[in-house]
Amino acid sequence: MILNRLLQKHPATHKGSAKFFLVLFAFICVAAVMIRLAQWLIPDAPVPLLLQEDGMIQTTSFEEAQKKTSEPLRLPEDLFGSEVFVVGVYPETTDHLAAGTVIAVLTKDGWRTGQITYTPNITLEEEKAKYFSVREEELVIGEKSAFLLLLQGIIPSCKTNAEGFPGACSFTKVLLFEVDEFVITIASDNGKLTDGEMIAMARSIAVQATNISVDDGGGQ
Repeated sequence: MILNRLLQKHPATHKGSAKFFLVLFAFICVAAVMIRLAQWLIPDAPVPLLLQEDGMIQTTSFEEAQKKTSEPLRLPEDLFGSEVFVVGVYPETTDHLAAGTVIAVLTKDGWRTGQITYTPNITLEEEKAKYFSVREEELVIGEKSAFLLLLQGIIPSCKTNAEGFPGACSFTKVLLFEVDEFVITIASDNGKLTDGEMIAMARSIAVQATNISVDDGGGQ
């Protein structure tokens, strides 16, 4: 309305044109300030680090997650400076996950470092077939075969997150091994977990399972 009045009052003069552009510039500045203010008052929603599926149970406590599963879950004794940020328990089968899958997200210094996924009722070869890798190394974890995979076609990309939530990059390596009824996958976020750290974590989990089996056998 104001712009129309300016144009009618000064239809063909330089003075009218100057006022028109000044008013337009003022409107643009005010709009920019309002958008910035809205972004400050309404912060961006955090990007979820867990796969969002119906029925998923989310907790920040690994002990609480254990109570939601029928099989024992074990964390590595040494997380190499990382800590468990969030755990997702998936009690129902989905398009992407088997029923009973548990995912623990590890973080350090405001960034995801890795992820440990516990998948029941699947073989190591079936889990391995889900990944496209450019290099694989066969290992032994707990006297069973394991695979360290360098993922194919992954150009690491990183995204910051909303305040108070860790940023994340692409997973570039995964270590697959079997313990009890699970195939366990340790994934490294853009190399933040080294090969040696991933292998040490896997062996720690396997040793815990072996010790418990020996204790149970010794009590019979």
